[in-house]
Amino acid sequence: MFNFNRLSLVTVVFVLSACHSNMLPYEEISKRYVYQSANEDSDPNFQTNKHESIKLITPFFKQFYDLGIEDKKNKISKEDYEKKLNYLSSNEFINSIESREQFISEKVHVETKKVENESTRQKKIMIDAILAAYKAGYNE
Repeated sequence: MFNFNRLSLVTVVFVLSACHSNMLPYEEISKRYVYQSANEDSDPNFQTNKHESIKLITPFFKQFYDLGIEDKKNKISKEDYEKKLNYLSSNEFINSIESREQFISEKVHVETKKVENESTRQKKIMIDAILAAYKAGYNE
């Protein structure tokens, strides 16, 4: 006779193990950011190298993750936490960020761009990722 309880247990374990990720929170955020940004590109002649982009953007989001950990360790007040979130999502902060755009390789073309020149949607994606990284570090 076939044991359905055993089959159910094996199925549940398989599904849960398939959902588990070994990525750190800021790595997952970097990956999500790159995929969302790549989906926003409207030029059909342009393709984002997602793997390389994730590798390059991860240190950017790690700094916000580390800032969250540091603030939690320093036991900042709830009010200061909210102020930090407001500042990280402010136009003043976002417009101060510069990015480097690389075409094919650093030897071919590298351009420094201000984030303030990006679309509103691209800025929103970046703000959401920065806040997610900070909160992930704070809640670690």
